[in-house]
Amino acid sequence: MALFHQPNISPGPRALLRMPPDERAKWVRTYFGRAVHGVRRTVPGMKPVRQVFFICGFPRSGTNWVCNLVNLHPQVCGTGEFHMHRLHRVISEYMEHEWEAIHNPVLKRWVDHGYREIIERVLLESSTALKPFATVLGDRSPGPLTRILPGARYLWVVRDGRDVIVSWAFHLLATPDAERRAVTPPAVARVMERQNALLSADPEYFKKHPEHLLSDRTVVSWMAAQWGYRCQVDREAFKCLGGGGADALAMEVRYERLHEDLASELAKVFRFIGVNPAKAKTPEGLTAAGFATGDARSHYRAGKAKAWGKYFTEESRSWFHDAAGKELIELGYEQDADWVIGESRPEGVSHVVQAVDL
Repeated sequence: MALFHQPNISPGPRALLRMPPDERAKWVRTYFGRAVHGVRRTVPGMKPVRQVFFICGFPRSGTNWVCNLVNLHPQVCGTGEFHMHRLHRVISEYMEHEWEAIHNPVLKRWVDHGYREIIERVLLESSTALKPFATVLGDRSPGPLTRILPGARYLWVVRDGRDVIVSWAFHLLATPDAERRAVTPPAVARVMERQNALLSADPEYFKKHPEHLLSDRTVVSWMAAQWGYRCQVDREAFKCLGGGGADALAMEVRYERLHEDLASELAKVFRFIGVNPAKAKTPEGLTAAGFATGDARSHYRAGKAKAWGKYFTEESRSWFHDAAGKELIELGYEQDADWVIGESRPEGVSHVVQAVDL
């Protein structure tokens, strides 16, 4: 029996008729999806959720794109951003001390059951109108890699930190001032506001002067340090989840490798989350490698693997290396510090390939 009762949110017949056609169609799809999930919960041997997966990684690393790719499969529905790692952190803190009353075996079992129920219900509700027959459900959030749910699979998306901060800088330029001030230190926010003024005056400014995008040490050092720290934490979590082993619960998905051989890499992802790659649609539009708008403020701005080169000066290379050079080398994007003076060897990239910031 489910821990939570399904709320009654059905409109009356008159209210349904008064709905705009698009809204009414969405409600019908959602109602149908709930009916499908209800049958699966009651029929012996049928499960509404066969496998749960989580797509995680540093912001601007390609988590959105990877989610769009896995959604090409009819059995898979990935949505987001629900940041389930936050819920996991709260529950972990709640259950931290074994001597507290909540560790009564019966109560603990109810907490564990309720925790799983919350996650599965959120994923089911978010998928009802999209793919009511999907049984492999996931959340895509640009958060840390951490064990959220027993038995779940984790896709850890990794991208060259230099391309990440170029994409991140453009993303911050497109972010409203109030939100930007809320998510960045004051000194960084002030620099980005000045950069934004340049872009507003001339939408082509950073195409004409790419070296000006990362011309402030405070911005580059802060961004690089954030990326480097997250990579360090995620690498440790990857090991704890058996990453690279035969029974691994986590799989590393390299942004650059996807663009070098999308079909092969995506097939590995599908097999990892337990579905047949042959049943997936062919990538096109937002899922195709190289999709771009060319708009500096677009969420789907154009980019390339190793596109960071034209935005970095020798100064900004040095700033980045001081803050995150160790992680760049640990992840195999560089062999040593020679890249700072222009001698760079990107890991796994034999030629410049089209990419997209998603």
